[in-house]
Amino acid sequence: MRTLSVVTAILLLFCLLSCSDATSGYEILSIKYEKDPNVDIRPALEVIYEDDNYYYCLGNLESEYYIVTYKNGEKQNIKEALAVGHITLTDLNTHGVSYIKEEKSVENTPKKDIKNITDNSRGLELSDVEEIFYEDHNRKYIFGNPISEYIIVEYSDGSTENVRDALKNSNISLADLNFYGISYFSEPKHIKGIVDLTENGEIPTADALEGFYRDDKYYYSFPSIKSEYVTVYYNDGTEQNVKDALEEGKILISDLDYFSIGYYREPLENFME
Repeated sequence: MRTLSVVTAILLLFCLLSCSDATSGYEILSIKYEKDPNVDIRPALEVIYEDDNYYYCLGNLESEYYIVTYKNGEKQNIKEALAVGHITLTDLNTHGVSYIKEEKSVENTPKKDIKNITDNSRGLELSDVEEIFYEDHNRKYIFGNPISEYIIVEYSDGSTENVRDALKNSNISLADLNFYGISYFSEPKHIKGIVDLTENGEIPTADALEGFYRDDKYYYSFPSIKSEYVTVYYNDGTEQNVKDALEEGKILISDLDYFSIGYYREPLENFME
């Protein structure tokens, strides 16, 4: 009987601790849409969460107006709450928050077989400047020093490339860096959306090619003179035309792809000034 009493006491203590954690933790009280009716909503998909296979998006740029209220009194918008794991997609379903599920594109080129990833920067004198070595649509990935050229990926076929090129060519993933002990950190990207304001036909544009950007391989142009109307919206509430944003390195061409901004691309060797 004494043994049973001890076991019972332990079980009761565990139950009390569990109940206490649930009460003091992030138990959801409500998820409500809280927007001033005078505020305009930007008409563009907004990714609020992603997993290995899908992006989960709102139909407009409005995650900041879907507010999660917890029983402990704290509040968060749904994008932040999903990012830190305080809520799940199931909670959005339960509270009637509609979202769009989009399958991620699959690269046609298979990943190469990795033999090793080596950081050869150790012992070198490097400038104390951070290096963004990779970006996706939600985050940018950063080394504490400019070392991507010294981090070498070796493949089983004997070929090698630096980590930046390996990620760009989809031959490795960030998970591979974690596996081989390559340290980095990440930060949320500042882009909220990119919108072509001419799409509704209300803004007339001249029907002529407009070059708006070039990199080391391609020249990019729009089918009409409209770069001033292709607008990048940032999380801090500011905005900028796409041409300036690209020139200042605030966005990538891949961000245009993600937000369905159409353009033409031509190899530089075919382009005549």
